[in-house]
Amino acid sequence: MPRPAHIHLQPLGGIAGDMFMSAMVAGWPELADLIRREVTAAGVPGAEKMAFVPVKRKGLAALWLDFDTPAGDSKKPPHHYRDIRQNLHQAPLAAETKEAALAILALIAEAEAEIHGIAIDAVHFHEVADWDSLADVVAAGAIAGYFAGTTWSSAALPLGGGQVDTAHGRLPVPAPATQILMTGLEVFDDGILGERVTPTGAAILKYLLLHRGAPLRGGIVDASGFGAGSRDMPAIANVLRVAGYRHAARGQVAYDQVAVIECDIDDMTPEELAAAGDALRAVKQVLDVAVFQGIGKKGRALFQLRALVHPQAGEQVADWVLRNTTTLGVRLRVDQRRVLARELVRTPSGVQVKLTDRGTGLLTAKAEADDLAASVYPRRAQARQAEDDALTGNAESAEND
Repeated sequence: MPRPAHIHLQPLGGIAGDMFMSAMVAGWPELADLIRREVTAAGVPGAEKMAFVPVKRKGLAALWLDFDTPAGDSKKPPHHYRDIRQNLHQAPLAAETKEAALAILALIAEAEAEIHGIAIDAVHFHEVADWDSLADVVAAGAIAGYFAGTTWSSAALPLGGGQVDTAHGRLPVPAPATQILMTGLEVFDDGILGERVTPTGAAILKYLLLHRGAPLRGGIVDASGFGAGSRDMPAIANVLRVAGYRHAARGQVAYDQVAVIECDIDDMTPEELAAAGDALRAVKQVLDVAVFQGIGKKGRALFQLRALVHPQAGEQVADWVLRNTTTLGVRLRVDQRRVLARELVRTPSGVQVKLTDRGTGLLTAKAEADDLAASVYPRRAQARQAEDDALTGNAESAEND
């Protein structure tokens, strides 16, 4: 099956390493053999017998990871971060698996080091020092390697609540390491108690979003699946859903949603507003920013600021506008979009061009502005040449650049 351009995660019940693994296998069954092979190579006992079993959670069909270290196996997992890191370095893993697994492990170790106020090499794992957790980290590394050219996004994480047993006694949920790993991630409280996000699950998600995160901007759904958590929950299906998207073929119309943030400003100078607009464009998950001039109350000149934003980041970006402009309020809504698919190509001159079929048999081309010269007339000539090259087929795909 072709690799998707983008994968989106929806942690309905939450996220843990085994839920992530199972959800991905539900969507892409070929991953099961890859996971077993790589986890076995990492030295995890019994990994060759890892099974993904069909189960139901609140009536939803999902896969659940059935895996236990073989009974009577006396081999103990290492507990020190430096030892686990060394073992992974020496294991006969694929290079992509090893790189991602080590990065995920480092995120967990950094969180533990912060909790205890020690150097990272002195970290001694407690809750994540078992074969299951090592299997989760290596499997996630294998999955990340398999989808090396894919971008990732996620819906907000459920906070959970109550208390959890740890090596430090009973502590509130989220557990300390999980709380640190969730820094910078969007969360929400649905009022359902329990540990909804594990340290390993948080580390896997953080790695994917830090290194390969991008907004979900629509496309064609290729595959999807549910990964089940170990326990049933009375109020909600304890599952993680994943969905993969491919780019729409040139000329097809894709449907998606976009958050629209608008406000009217009549007490900022054009220079101040231009600086704010540039800063807003640099905010992650902002798709576009435009400023319009008009007349407001009492005949005052005003500017309307409009930002198009990934829907899940609407509240976050609205807060940014309130903090960084003089407006006292913003309008926030979610709009449907119809978007013509486009193909990105690179011409011999190095200029990238977007090609679009508008459904009339007419192919249009638009050179990327950032690739063009600064001066107006050389810029126009360079754009015309690049667009002609793209329309006549004298270009190569730049989708994976």
